[in-house]
Amino acid sequence: MRNLGSAIIEWLQLRARLREERRFHLDCAAAELRDSGLTAREAKRAARLRYGHKTRKLAARELGCDLAGLAYLIRTGRVLASPWLAPAGLLCAIALLFLSAPRPRELAGNIVIRLHRVETRRVILTPDVGSIWRAGNITGQEFDALQSLTTLTHVERYRGSYAWGQVAPGVTLDAIVSEALRATGNPRLVAEFVPPHWELLANPAQSVWLVIACYGAFLLLCSAPPFLWRWLLYGIGTAALHAAASLALAAFTPQIFVIACTPVLAILVIVWLGLAALQCRYWWIGLRSRCPLCLKPMVLPLTEGVEGSMILHPAVTESICAHGHGVLVESRWSRRFRREESPLESLAIFS
Repeated sequence: MRNLGSAIIEWLQLRARLREERRFHLDCAAAELRDSGLTAREAKRAARLRYGHKTRKLAARELGCDLAGLAYLIRTGRVLASPWLAPAGLLCAIALLFLSAPRPRELAGNIVIRLHRVETRRVILTPDVGSIWRAGNITGQEFDALQSLTTLTHVERYRGSYAWGQVAPGVTLDAIVSEALRATGNPRLVAEFVPPHWELLANPAQSVWLVIACYGAFLLLCSAPPFLWRWLLYGIGTAALHAAASLALAAFTPQIFVIACTPVLAILVIVWLGLAALQCRYWWIGLRSRCPLCLKPMVLPLTEGVEGSMILHPAVTESICAHGHGVLVESRWSRRFRREESPLESLAIFS
């Protein structure tokens, strides 16, 4: 982010220069008008009218201290090529979601995947629909009735559709089922003991990113340069920030909007999956186009060979590192980074 700071400082210096020059011209014009017989107040007012907003806008454009000049300085300073721009943007987005969320603690709980040890003896209650391919759901009225059972304590929702609770001392499974049938009036309600076990607590959004993480780890291990670990750490860190931002957005939306319509929920899920896919594509393309040493994007791509040929003279694209670290060679069949000693590297270090 040093390039961004340099660009902003240079832009602010140009703005200060513009103010000084405008003040000088205003003073000269006011002195000239006072010599022509105007009072000091009238001379200052006439000078401001002479060098008004339009004149200031034209001067800012010529000096390059307007918004277009700031964009030019950012572009020429290669601020957008900084490897820390995307992580900084993701961190700002995550911080903004946490500051805007009504329940930030719940937001943090939906980001971190927890491994929980279930030690107490519990029973799962679920309606038996007579098919292994469909699972029954316990309604809200039935769940309220189950919370009043004496054979079970601490009755909670389990995976969003079922219910489970801790077994009271000396209570059998038949007694639990009988009391649950009397309380709910659902004859299809069945119960099953759950032995002590480890459980991975992950919501659907976390499960999606868990699958993406496994596939991303495979891609990183297959594509990592054999002599560098910095590229690997950068890829893992940026991927973790992308996942955290996506999970924070998935947990933030229900806190702000009450979603009671199933089609609206389906549309939001599809939009969220599309954003997650775009994040993965942006992360992977950006990571593959960076130099493994300085993490800056490769420049000056040059393609040689026949683009449509697959065997004889296939197309090979070579991109170089602007700091002289090496050459990225890409073809239809392979992709490798060839490290080279270059005098540009020493120049880049001292510059």
